[in-house]
Parts: sequence; structure tokens; C-alpha cells
Amino acid sequence: MQTDKRFIPLGKKLRDRLNLSREDVIEELSKYGTHISTYTLRNYETGTQDMPLTIMHHLCHIYDCTINQFLAERNQQDDRFKKADYVTYDLTKDHKLTLNKHQEKAYDIKSNIKDDQEIYAHALLGYDCPNTLLPEGSRLIYQASDKYQIKLKNTYDYYIISRIETINGKSYEKTYVTKAKEIEDSTRPKLVQYFFDGKVEHISSAAFLKMVEGLVVKIIIDIKK
Repeated sequence: MQTDKRFIPLGKKLRDRLNLSREDVIEELSKYGTHISTYTLRNYETGTQDMPLTIMHHLCHIYDCTINQFLAERNQQDDRFKKADYVTYDLTKDHKLTLNKHQEKAYDIKSNIKDDQEIYAHALLGYDCPNTLLPEGSRLIYQASDKYQIKLKNTYDYYIISRIETINGKSYEKTYVTKAKEIEDSTRPKLVQYFFDGKVEHISSAAFLKMVEGLVVKIIIDIKK
């Protein structure tokens, strides 16, 4: 049966390399609180359904690779990747993946975000991020918390946060990128589950919001690096 590859096929070679069945992967995904069917996973792998960035993040943990390594599987074989310079994820549209040839198209937010552009800021990731598995050089477009009211959801979003770290008795404010969600059916006060230093942590919703610098709405990855 011929498959309609409207989207980018992702993940099958990495799964095969580890000799994992789709059932194995579904079971591992459930440990991250992500529940999909083998049919949905097949659709991601064949390109009949767009893979959300949060699913890709969990699969990268399962397959022990970075997002760039995950994308490289298609980068070498797919003509759409060969013609593109940037991969963009629009997190306001169910993590829609777009391949862009020109930088200005990758960075354009007017075409898919209709709010006042003044509330958006840009950040350049200066390191390979263990919390999101995004590679160094990723560009983040985010809604700054001082201009936009941040609301937590029970599904994962990507945030820029600041935490106070104590090193040799001195306190420093450090900025990180993470993904987080408010936990369903949690007792009061509500809890947030988020990634820090590559591990899952929990904190009250109020305390997490105090750390938030912004809500990421678009992620741009230079796939030619």
C-alpha cells in the first residue's frame, strides 16, 4: 500500500536500530505521561501525520539522541530537507513543523501569529539543552512574561525560566529553557512537572510562574550546521 507522505517521516530508522517494536516505544512513551496508539506512531514514521515536538522530545530520550540527530535521518535522504536551511516549529499550531529555505521565512512570525508583535522576544540557545534536547544555536521566539500573561496548561509547553543557583556560597541567577505542564488531578497547591538538568522535577504552580521569563511560541533549528 502506498503511503501519502504529506508530512516528514521521522523515527523509524532510529527505532529499528535499537530493535524496538512500536509496542515497546508506546510503553516507554507512557512513562512520560504520553499515551498514543501504535497506529499514531506508524503515522509519524510514515509521514501521514505531523509529529509534535513534545513527542519528538520523548522519543529522543528513548532513542538516546538529540533532536538534530533525530532530524538528520531525514536530512540526508529527503529532498525537502536537502532544499531547506531551517526547521521551524510553530508551537501555537500543534507544533507544526515547517521546512524553510530562506532565513527570513524561518523567522517570520506575522504569517502565523496574529497578536501584537511587540510582545515577542528572541533568544539564542548557547548550549545543547538537556531539558529540551534542542541543539546549540536554536533560536527561540517567546512571549515575554512582563508583556504577556502566562497561563499554565495540562499539556507540555516550552518556557524560558530563571533560577537562583548557589555556587561556592554565592548566588547567581541563571536562565534555562525547559518544557513543563501542570499536573492533572493534583492536590492544592497545584503542581508543575518540568525538566531541569535533564531530569523531571516538581514545583508548585505559583513558584514555577515566578521563575518564568517567557512562553516559547516558535523554535527555529538551523539544519545546515
